[in-house]
Amino acid sequence: MTGRTPPPRVTGSQVTVLWAAAVIATVVGFGLALLGVLAFAQGSRGASIYLLVPLFLFVGASGVWLLRELIRLRRSAAELDSAREDLARDLADPDRPQREWRE
Repeated sequence: MTGRTPPPRVTGSQVTVLWAAAVIATVVGFGLALLGVLAFAQGSRGASIYLLVPLFLFVGASGVWLLRELIRLRRSAAELDSAREDLARDLADPDRPQREWRE
C-alpha cells in the first residue's frame, strides 16, 4: 500500500446541486447586473450601483465558469467510461488487440 487515499467519489446529487448553483449564479448575476445598468440609465446615481454591478457581473461570470467546468467534467467522465469499456473488452479477450493490429 502506498499510503495514498483515493479521491472522493462525487455523487449524482452533488453534481445536480452544482449544475443548479451554476445556472442560478449565471442568471441571477447577469440579471441583477442588467437591472443595475438599466437603473443607472434611468438616472439613478446611487453609489450602490457602482459597487453592485461589478459584483453581479463577477457572480454571473463565476456561474459561466462553473458551467464550463461541469461540461468539461462530463466529457472527461464519458471518455473515462469509454476507456473502461475498452479495457474490460480487452481483458475479456486478450488476443483481440493483436488480431485487430494484424488485420
